[in-house]
Amino acid sequence: MPGAPYQGRHADSAGEFSTVPDVPWRINTIWMPTNFTEQNGPTGVVLMGHRSRRKQPPPEIAPQSPLSKPVAGEAGSVMMWHGGLFHMARANTSAQIRVRLNTACYPRWFNNWPEYGHQLLWPEPYEHMLEEMQRLCPGRLGRYRDEVYEK
Repeated sequence: MPGAPYQGRHADSAGEFSTVPDVPWRINTIWMPTNFTEQNGPTGVVLMGHRSRRKQPPPEIAPQSPLSKPVAGEAGSVMMWHGGLFHMARANTSAQIRVRLNTACYPRWFNNWPEYGHQLLWPEPYEHMLEEMQRLCPGRLGRYRDEVYEK
């Protein structure tokens, strides 16, 4: 909305990890039904911030920092980024309303974690995963919901 302040810098879903993994566990998207301009509060990203493997950006990377770049785009554009990329909504200093639609894409076998452990992960795919991938899936294992959840 017009006059909206900066949002806090963050990486999506990184807080659940003890160490943020190198693998892109999640790809985020922003669909832009309206124009994203530098004035109407577009998403700001810290370029290559996901490479730090940190859960939070260092405090010196303020929203106004030269390391934080606004992502402008025309209505109809789509932005995609690694779930570990530091980003924020920038301040809307215009009289325009900026609209966005966020969606996240992640591997099907990873569905138990983004859904807070409510989706089952079948034991067979889990057993064939690398150890690092198994650590990314702390949810429930089972074939059917009634194996894991109360009826």
